[in-house]
Amino acid sequence: MKSPFSWQFQEDELIDAHTIPIWDRGFRYGMSVFETILLHRGRAVLEAEHLERLQKASAAAGFVLPVGLQSALARRLEELGGSFSGMMRIYVTAGSGAPLSETRESRVFVFGEEAEAPSALERERGWNLHVSRAPIFAVLGGWKTGNYWPHVQALAEARQSACDESVMLDLAGSVVSAAMANLFALIDGEWLTPPLAFGARDGVVRDWVMQNSSAREEVIVLEALLRATECFLTNSRIGIQPVRSIDGRELPSQSAGRLIYDTYREKILGA
Repeated sequence: MKSPFSWQFQEDELIDAHTIPIWDRGFRYGMSVFETILLHRGRAVLEAEHLERLQKASAAAGFVLPVGLQSALARRLEELGGSFSGMMRIYVTAGSGAPLSETRESRVFVFGEEAEAPSALERERGWNLHVSRAPIFAVLGGWKTGNYWPHVQALAEARQSACDESVMLDLAGSVVSAAMANLFALIDGEWLTPPLAFGARDGVVRDWVMQNSSAREEVIVLEALLRATECFLTNSRIGIQPVRSIDGRELPSQSAGRLIYDTYREKILGA
């Protein structure tokens, strides 16, 4: 997939760049953190919240996020105007060095990716969730890192099972998240979402849902998830996506997920 834009931060500017040095530890060892930001109608949706999380993730990983990144982003996005809608991905890497070397100078890469939100038909139908039984291990808690291979494998399992997404579990059989999204489930009358400490991503849409609903963090074992009466997924691309079935069991309702998506679309997307 060709990127509509690809930049690297250097000397307080984002310059055009289409390569990553092969000695960069983000490439060699997956030592990177990232945020994915929706570009919608010429603006970066919830940009400040994403950059705040990127700053915290960088600090947790021992990386250095350049002070001038936000200003440089504003200048480049202004140049784009409304010519591009899709996803903007920002990666901060450990830079060059041996695996245990101190990070003296992080590298920052920003690129655009064409991506479409679920169609109205998909939202009406709801997604089908596969359950991946291969356990995963959380890296840096809920921060988004370049170690994404288990997530890709789980998504591949879902597609092989004619499903849209996978539920991921830890060694104890507790729900971590979906492969590429966070998960909310209505269980015994309460809206629950897995804790960040278990590896759920500290997503801005997840946070928005928690601030605008009664949902709370709780450990969710697979047995509990399989008796959920409603479920939806969240990330920056899909927004809020209702779920139709989990592990082959059709859920009795999708109404709350659709309702909160409508509120998100109105208040955040302005559409």
